[in-house]
Amino acid sequence: EKLAGEVLPGLLSDAQRVSNAPGTTCVRFAADGRSWAAATAAGTALFSLDGVGDFGPVHLGADITPLACEQAMVAGRWARAIALAAQLDSEALLIRALTVAPPDERAAAAVVLPHAYLARVMGCVAQQIDSGAHLEAMLRWAHLLLRAHGHLARQQPAQHLPALRTIKQAVVKHQAGLVELAEQNASALLYVSQAHGTSFARA
Repeated sequence: EKLAGEVLPGLLSDAQRVSNAPGTTCVRFAADGRSWAAATAAGTALFSLDGVGDFGPVHLGADITPLACEQAMVAGRWARAIALAAQLDSEALLIRALTVAPPDERAAAAVVLPHAYLARVMGCVAQQIDSGAHLEAMLRWAHLLLRAHGHLARQQPAQHLPALRTIKQAVVKHQAGLVELAEQNASALLYVSQAHGTSFARA
């Protein structure tokens, strides 16, 4: 915005402009380093690398710690434990929360999981499925999360497509491995049965 009716000595005419960008007096980062707030003359500005505007209650307070995650697991608050582990970006805590949650309580935890952490949880689940660790549990988690939040995956494909692609490729890989193993077992059983029948006939 150019200054109207004012001439500042020592400045070229093109330099006599005022920036509309507000100044920042204070910046604070969230515990996970992925969100931050800036205090400006125009008000408080909030930013996030996740690109998600959903409000998550676990953002409040200073209790976002591994101990808080452990306590949530002990208390059976699985959705909170998973959300805290995702916010702390702790893969070990996230895997533990996902695997120790009782099977009959996983569906409820998946439904109430805050949307802000879905991409990170799905990413962890996808990696575990790909590696084959806790395969059955992670496949069930993927099913429950997609059943509860599948609409978000369709609305925000950029955030969720990598995890979904990894899950699809991993399922195809494991399916091919199971088919090969089944064929090997069938061949081995056929060989054993034929060998047993031959030796029995000779006896």
